[in-house]
Amino acid sequence: MSKNYLTIKKSGSDTLIEKKSAFICQIARITNEEEALTFIASVRKLEPKARHHCFAYTFNLDSEIQRQSDDGEPSGTAGVPILEVIKAKQLKNICIVVSRKFGGIKLGTGGLIRAYSNAASQTIDAIGVVERILQTELICQVAYQNVGKLENYLEKNNIIIQQVTYLESVSFTLAVDQKELTTLQDHLIDLLNNQVTFKLGQNLYNELSIQ
Repeated sequence: MSKNYLTIKKSGSDTLIEKKSAFICQIARITNEEEALTFIASVRKLEPKARHHCFAYTFNLDSEIQRQSDDGEPSGTAGVPILEVIKAKQLKNICIVVSRKFGGIKLGTGGLIRAYSNAASQTIDAIGVVERILQTELICQVAYQNVGKLENYLEKNNIIIQQVTYLESVSFTLAVDQKELTTLQDHLIDLLNNQVTFKLGQNLYNELSIQ
């Protein structure tokens, strides 16, 4: 894990009809090329009557890798338009496959580009987009008399509470943006008159819906 990024909320599909041709768009999250290829193969099995299964995908947050294919459509009319939608929406770790069932009316180069682009964009909009935010677990241990004061502060500042454990003292496991860790600890020390101890947990992603 290396940084915050945008991706789709979940896997999903939608269909665009253009001059009787059906452009069936399937989208999934991926983290590597093997997952992308497996997803593409599953779509081919799901839509065996489609003439073309055009796709684009991107993965690897640190050194982004992008792939696309027209799968028999005229060069540049399918894979690239799908990939351009992914790039325009700034999405990462995503695979899009658009399967075309021909309806008997030729669309021409411009028509194909628009149809594949619109199918991808329409499906993303229908599924929704989230920002995956890289955070670190901060475990705060306090005495029982300070629980209310700490809870009020966390609620007021919209800090995510992952877990609360009640033993001899109370431990709050928080999810905190890495750049805010030091500042938050300083604020809690002041708030609780230094009656708090901290321990760092694992790094994790939390998701914020933006569409």
